[in-house]
Amino acid sequence: MLARLRDVPIGWRAVVLLGFAATGYATGQILAPPILVAAVVAHTVVMRLHARQDKESRVEKSILLVRTNPAPGREGEFNQWYDNEHVPDILKLPGFTRASRYVVHSTSDGQPPEFKYLTIYEIDGPVDEALKAIAQAGLTPSDSMDPKVSVLPYVAHTPGGAS
Repeated sequence: MLARLRDVPIGWRAVVLLGFAATGYATGQILAPPILVAAVVAHTVVMRLHARQDKESRVEKSILLVRTNPAPGREGEFNQWYDNEHVPDILKLPGFTRASRYVVHSTSDGQPPEFKYLTIYEIDGPVDEALKAIAQAGLTPSDSMDPKVSVLPYVAHTPGGAS
């Protein structure tokens, strides 16, 4: 019996408990009011959890890949600015939730990479709105950064979506 009860979704368990509690209350059983309260609380909690899960699953997720290089001879200054000013400024903008920075390990052919640094910004919400927020923020790059930059937004792939 217990194994079968675990197979029943918790929302349905709350509805059944609510039904039993209402029936018991209507027939004058002594324990019905506490069971009714427990059922109402359980049902409310379950409904709020489902609503939150629905809302979270509808949030559009995307990332912004930014590849950069420091200006020649200014790598320390570049990293100081990027870590302590630029990334925090971006994360203050609407939609931007997290940033991770990477430096290239090596290249397979031994040649210097086109870009040494990669930053991945995670975005919750429409990527176009996040990009608009960057444009409107009026952020100015440090002169310790090489002006050649690669910026590519990626949206979550959905099975059966465009390739």
